[in-house]
Amino acid sequence: MSKTENIETEIKLIALSEDVLAGVASLPLLRERMIAGSEREKELVSHYYDTPKRRLARAGVVYRVRKEPGGYVATVKAENSNSGGLSERLEYNVPLPDADPTLAGFEHIKFLLDLPALVGKGELEKLFAVEVVRQQFEVAVTAETKVEVAIDRGKIIAGDKSLPIAEVELELIEGKRSDLLAFVAQLTKEAPLFAEHKSKYYRGWLLIGGKSDFSKSKKIEEESRQPLKDILLSVLAEKIGLLLSSITDAAFSPAKAGLLSEQAQELKSVLDFAAPLLSAPEYDRQESILDKMAKDFAAVSLVASFSADWEHITSQMSGIQPTAVWAKLLVEKQRDSGLAEKDYTSRLFSLWAWLEGAPWLNIVQPATKEFIVERCLQYLTEIMDMQQNIESSAKNAAILADKVGALNAALGVLHPQLPKNVNKLQKNIDALHAALKKGQEAQKAGEGIFSLFKASGSRLLYRDAGILYGWYLRSQGKEKNSKEIEEYLSEIRKIWIKLKKSLPGDDLAVLQED
Repeated sequence: MSKTENIETEIKLIALSEDVLAGVASLPLLRERMIAGSEREKELVSHYYDTPKRRLARAGVVYRVRKEPGGYVATVKAENSNSGGLSERLEYNVPLPDADPTLAGFEHIKFLLDLPALVGKGELEKLFAVEVVRQQFEVAVTAETKVEVAIDRGKIIAGDKSLPIAEVELELIEGKRSDLLAFVAQLTKEAPLFAEHKSKYYRGWLLIGGKSDFSKSKKIEEESRQPLKDILLSVLAEKIGLLLSSITDAAFSPAKAGLLSEQAQELKSVLDFAAPLLSAPEYDRQESILDKMAKDFAAVSLVASFSADWEHITSQMSGIQPTAVWAKLLVEKQRDSGLAEKDYTSRLFSLWAWLEGAPWLNIVQPATKEFIVERCLQYLTEIMDMQQNIESSAKNAAILADKVGALNAALGVLHPQLPKNVNKLQKNIDALHAALKKGQEAQKAGEGIFSLFKASGSRLLYRDAGILYGWYLRSQGKEKNSKEIEEYLSEIRKIWIKLKKSLPGDDLAVLQED
């Protein structure tokens, strides 16, 4: 969508520190595509306003007055959608003679509401200010897609409180949204940038004590009957956005890594559900990437929880104390959770770009209800076939849990489209999924935690990873009887014996195997 339609399509990325931004503009990816003569730098000072009763915030409307090099501009924004750093906002700008906030010029602009009537006769009061130095230029992403890049350094100021700003905004000027997403996937692979789902306004709103659940506007256009692939794309985009936001949160605070594995699994389930409508080779690659990602996240979450309860866990290890090397490595893993060094953000933007870029098969569009029912029946058949081997194979248990998760996704994609008697089926599937989930989590955590430390080539660190995994299984077995827990730990001993034989020598000749 173009600016002429008053729709701003933008992706916001945040840096771990302002130092990261220093080299972004000089990246070959940007310099080689930069449009000659578009580069400029300017200081921007913005003040955000609302009524004393916060009528604008409750209506999902943002009003600001910005001082720019050419004068003052009043802006009204209403968010249409925001997911994983990608936002679509309806925006109107009106030049002002001075810095005084006024609704003059907005009288005839009605997009969600009558703005002057909403504000009434009350005075607008200042909420907070945003001061940034913006480095700005345009890049030709493709022959038909042009993007404006803005690198912002500055702060949000509310009285004696402030928050730093270190972010990159990429706004679609013309062309395809899929091109913008693919370009961001390349950029986040080359620079440690993360999807920022919080706008400057929202961060300022929280800084002044505003509630985190303040009202947001509804979608500008609601289609009651959409093609099935559009519905699936919407759900997939939502899941990708949630995971991108959680990766950002975990990168800045490793203690928040707990949701990553579950969200990655949910995304993988919806992708599995959509598989019949997607091109097979690329689907297989994306599905494999998501599966590996979910296992990595299980390990990251495990390290974070282990670190948070170090003393208690070591006291429960039957006299086996992790080594000083392990303790040091654990602190390092906890500090960055591995997220800053991985290209998870890039891979998810790449997946998003692929989905937006028409990978859907050129087949007759299936009716939504029939497609969902057909997929449900297919999953139920596969589940019944695998249940025969569930007791003897942990791998089958994990596959079964995946299928049940995908069935849950199928049932949840568009509930009103399903038969009325689906509620009972949903409850049964929920119960089955809950029963399988712990075993699946244990397997993924085990594979993840061992792979996390395998690169060290140390039997000693591998042994400690096994201890960590054993503790995880103990914690997962709180509702299980002691016999089942011992069976789990017996499997751990077998894994340890097998793995230590495949590793090179260590500085210790003999290691404990329990």
